[in-house]
Amino acid sequence: MKFQRKKGNKGISVFNYALQDLSRDRVKTIFGIAGITISLFLLTMIGCLADSLAFSYLDQATIESGSSDIQFSKISSQTDLNFDPYFPENIIEERLKNIDEIDNFYPRIMYITAASFPDPTLDNLTVTKNLFTYGIKTTLEQNSGKMGNLWICKDNEEYERSEEIFQGPIQSGNVVLTRGAAKLFHIRMGDYITIQFASSKQQYYVQTIVDQDLRFPRTQSSIILFELPDAQHIFKQEGKVNYVHATLKNQELVYDTRDNTKTLQNLREIAEKIQIEVGFDYLVSLPKMDQMAQNDLQTMMMDMTFSFITFFSMLITGILINSILSASVEERIREFGVLRVLGAKKLFTFKMVLVSGFIMAVVGTVIGTLIAAFAGPPLLNLLFNDLEIIDTGYFTIKFIILPETILRSFLIGIIITTVISIIPARHAGKVIISNAIDPARRTSVEEYKLKKEGSANVKVILIGIALGIVGAFIFLVLPRLLSGGSGTNITNYVLVGLLLAVLMGLVFISIGLVPVFEAIISQLLRPFIKKYYSIYKINLYRYRRRNYGNIVMFALTFSFIFFISSVLAMDSANSAVYFQFQYGSDLIISNTGNFEAENVVDFKLLEDLEQIPGIKTTSGMMMNSFDITKIFSMIFRAGEEGIGAFDFDALFGTIPKLGTFAGDMGDYQNFMCSLLAIDENYYDVVDRNMLLWDSETESSDESIETMLNTENSCIISKVLADNLGVYELPAEIRLSTFDPAIESNPNDPNYNNIDQVMNISVLTVVGVSTGLPGMNSFKSSELSLFLGPGVLLNMEDYSKIMNWGAPNEPESGIDKILINLVDNSYENVVEMKSYLENYFEDDYSFIIDDAVSKITLIQDMNQTSSIVMEVILFFSVLVSLFGLLTSMYSTLLERMFEIGILRAMGLKPIDVRYMLMAESFTVMMSSGTLGAIVGWFIAYLLQINVSTLTEVPIVSAINVGTLLSTYLISIGISVIGMIIITRRVEKMSIIDVLRSTF
Repeated sequence: MKFQRKKGNKGISVFNYALQDLSRDRVKTIFGIAGITISLFLLTMIGCLADSLAFSYLDQATIESGSSDIQFSKISSQTDLNFDPYFPENIIEERLKNIDEIDNFYPRIMYITAASFPDPTLDNLTVTKNLFTYGIKTTLEQNSGKMGNLWICKDNEEYERSEEIFQGPIQSGNVVLTRGAAKLFHIRMGDYITIQFASSKQQYYVQTIVDQDLRFPRTQSSIILFELPDAQHIFKQEGKVNYVHATLKNQELVYDTRDNTKTLQNLREIAEKIQIEVGFDYLVSLPKMDQMAQNDLQTMMMDMTFSFITFFSMLITGILINSILSASVEERIREFGVLRVLGAKKLFTFKMVLVSGFIMAVVGTVIGTLIAAFAGPPLLNLLFNDLEIIDTGYFTIKFIILPETILRSFLIGIIITTVISIIPARHAGKVIISNAIDPARRTSVEEYKLKKEGSANVKVILIGIALGIVGAFIFLVLPRLLSGGSGTNITNYVLVGLLLAVLMGLVFISIGLVPVFEAIISQLLRPFIKKYYSIYKINLYRYRRRNYGNIVMFALTFSFIFFISSVLAMDSANSAVYFQFQYGSDLIISNTGNFEAENVVDFKLLEDLEQIPGIKTTSGMMMNSFDITKIFSMIFRAGEEGIGAFDFDALFGTIPKLGTFAGDMGDYQNFMCSLLAIDENYYDVVDRNMLLWDSETESSDESIETMLNTENSCIISKVLADNLGVYELPAEIRLSTFDPAIESNPNDPNYNNIDQVMNISVLTVVGVSTGLPGMNSFKSSELSLFLGPGVLLNMEDYSKIMNWGAPNEPESGIDKILINLVDNSYENVVEMKSYLENYFEDDYSFIIDDAVSKITLIQDMNQTSSIVMEVILFFSVLVSLFGLLTSMYSTLLERMFEIGILRAMGLKPIDVRYMLMAESFTVMMSSGTLGAIVGWFIAYLLQINVSTLTEVPIVSAINVGTLLSTYLISIGISVIGMIIITRRVEKMSIIDVLRSTF
């Protein structure tokens, strides 16, 4: 064998040797290439998904905001009580003719009207809803081709969309209802609907029912449509409108979803032309651009998630390649020694291993990238759009892949894999000839080697570097993050990077516990492998160093999978707890009426509710603060179930209440507080496990009973107790009431003016709480001190202090009613909610809402995200399994002599297979379980941080489906792989096994 070749042939020689080595170790080569292929397939698919979402943002923005690109209206004035939002429609013809970039202008009138109809499904009970009402030029908007379509619905119960488009116009005296509005009333085409505007009430013929597609914002699914001239006549605004929408001629030249800054600049230039023409009394807005700007956060989170997965995928791939090549170097160490004896240089062996890694990188990268490039968009389209295995809700994604994404994946795969190959290549190049050709491969001589005096300082240097990095981050990076000077994107990336570092750090720390877990698993397996248990135990210890790469791969893989799945599972569970805590019961009724209109919620309604079948328990509440559940109701229901029978003032209460201040007895400290009252049924309605008490004052559930049965007693929030010095119970506080209509209050210098303070009471504190279901005022954080900390009373004391009259009288007003149902399933809650709303809405003005619909929505969203993430991370499990099987195959070849001896001593071929399976199973289960524990633990810590901010009890959760599927798939593939790689040995005779070692 000659190694002295011409200079020009050296590269070819190394390449040929590398090909021969890869061909000789076909199984390991196949495993390595397959692992790279899967990783690059995963990486390219992630890029495809990112490209598709980026290019779909304009479609998504159109769905959310409607088809108009620009709109303008008069600037509202909160100080001008006579503000008129209407302006002449002819402003379009007079001022906006010469703006060439605009394709068309569309004048509209928009108002909120009350619509009524006798619902046939409720025994013709009249149902009233406040709905968005538009006057539009239907034919103009339809003929433009850029304002979406109004699809005529079929005349059936589901109002299914037909293939016919409503062209217009809407006849005078007629209306068109959208599908959502029709479903609210169960109305049919040809029926008459009553619409009230101001003091005018009139019936209109339903000309048709349509399913709007991009004509209006997505959330406005319940709409009444008039033809514009008819609406102008009804609203007494002849020739006037309050909105003008516009579409652009060349949208593709204006919008660039990958560059929002450029898009905004393009739109701003056009919008400024409109602004100059109409004047500065008008507000010009960009609805699509506003929606795309909101998607910036979504884009950033998506990019961070994909970067997170990309890093993780390539890390696993790198560990796999390093494990395969390192095992190959260990097996061929004697061969390298012989080559060195024959004249090969250290650089030759270095190049040979490096080229082997490069060849696997190129082959695996090309295969994985090309498969994903051609099969990715159709596969994703099949999963998301056709089969709907992964639900994207209302949004349809058009899947594409950009050439730069393919090129990026190709370069990442080759570069990272080749760079990782340097580690085992360097090890091969440092082989010492005398050790390599030693037949016994004795390593004990290492014990007698002298070590450098300064080598002991390496650990100290590394510790110093680590501390320096931490210090630099705290003093140099953290202040910029807190100030926002580094930008939102950088901040989020740094936080994700820190989270990744913590996760990986704990994984590496936990690897030290692998022997402990191996010992536990080995004891569980012992009854099944008694015959070769001692050999199995020795091999676990003997090959632990070689299995280190596999241990790291499985620990990292399982940690990432269970971190993400646990975050999503806990988020769903804790979102449910959050809404259950805020609502306090299955249904709530919040008052929006007032005494002048004689529609206030009162104790008579509370008594009537108790008599309705299906209602289990009810409880009344009084308060002088806003109710957060009203805001939830507005956010979740606006535009889809009607606006509801309330305005924005109703969010903060329509019944005038006195203001309250809580202070210490000397009034050295006093704070504006929220005064609340409950009745004796509260304890039976709410979930008692959600009653949170302060342990320092030894408060408990008994505090509620004491407060209900003791005059002038109260329960206060933890933050108020801390600031008033209440650390032992019972204690006394001072409660002052004042009329908010009077400008001065107890915080002013004229506090001693007796005309300002209406009443001063001394209350005995019998409990301190950090959270009570159905109330948002009982917190422990200092921030809640400025939002009105809670003081809870019984109904009698509340009525006395607030001058509210006697409680429980039928006509006495009540702010909130908690309702528990006998059957609190989603279907029954929705049905009972609709029934109560329609049955009592003629006599009372209220919001009725539930927690279960919000919980269901969030759980559905998290379920979709969970499926996507688990599918992506499943491929990482496959890569790790390839590493395990490759390592076991290398170990099998190295242990042929040992296997031959065991066979000669009576061990059956099937026992050899089971022994190797037991070893691989132990390695996988021990490292994977440690990783799963770490991933779950970090997810739980995140939820604790969230709980610190929300001050709502949290629950731990784990995705059982992910747990079972991950372990079962890992075990299944591991078993199948071990059967395949041990098949040849099983068929070999003892003589053949021993002969293969010479």
